[in-house]
Amino acid sequence: MVITNTNEIIGKIQEASHVLVGIGQEWQVTMDEMLCEPEFLSKYQELEKLDEETKQYQLQFLISDYYEKNMPDRLREAYNVLKELLGEKNYFIVTLMTDDYISQDGFRRENTVAPCGNFKQLQCGQNCSEILIDKKELQSNTCQNCGGALYYNNIYAPKYNEQGYLPQWERYMKWLQGTVNKNLVMLELGVGLELASVIRWPFEKTLTYNQKAQLLRINETFSMLPENMSERGFRLQKDSVDVIIACKNADISL
Repeated sequence: MVITNTNEIIGKIQEASHVLVGIGQEWQVTMDEMLCEPEFLSKYQELEKLDEETKQYQLQFLISDYYEKNMPDRLREAYNVLKELLGEKNYFIVTLMTDDYISQDGFRRENTVAPCGNFKQLQCGQNCSEILIDKKELQSNTCQNCGGALYYNNIYAPKYNEQGYLPQWERYMKWLQGTVNKNLVMLELGVGLELASVIRWPFEKTLTYNQKAQLLRINETFSMLPENMSERGFRLQKDSVDVIIACKNADISL
């Protein structure tokens, strides 16, 4: 079924006992957006003078600084509206974003998981140990164990150390088990086909097994739903960031 106005989204969230949110690629800050920030642009232009390998290595530190200092107004508004929509609900958020914005806007940290990692902690690029170093405690860009280069603990590292998120993922799995036969609403926001095994397909599987669950899939490009999910699956082919912002006003046609 097709979502036609914001009241449908707001109403389903309000009626739910549990809300599972999946945040995908539509919530990603693009490089073009980063380059609009003067300080980032200036430092990026300096990186372009380096060889490609060094440039790509140093770029991760520049991106980390951007995330720490900047959040586009549009994303900030969307996160604020999402937080208001969830309110005191029993919710969990799975995000594919590595920017850690989700922790800056008052969401419950214990109820969020970022399986793609972040730009807050660093790991050995060769994953020679499970040691993670907080960015604020970084004293050297080399691994104290093997002497190799350090990378941020996310999927862009040469050998991603998944220990950074796995404890929280286990918490998420336990939370999800507790939603069986409960009125669960899954709000899937801008999740594409890339990394579909993390959010998109598991949400569909949950919808199949939990007969009381509903799925709201909002995506400008990939809003399609399997035919057998049309009864409790709802779709909207629009940019999910814009849709969530629109939810601050009730009864807005979409």
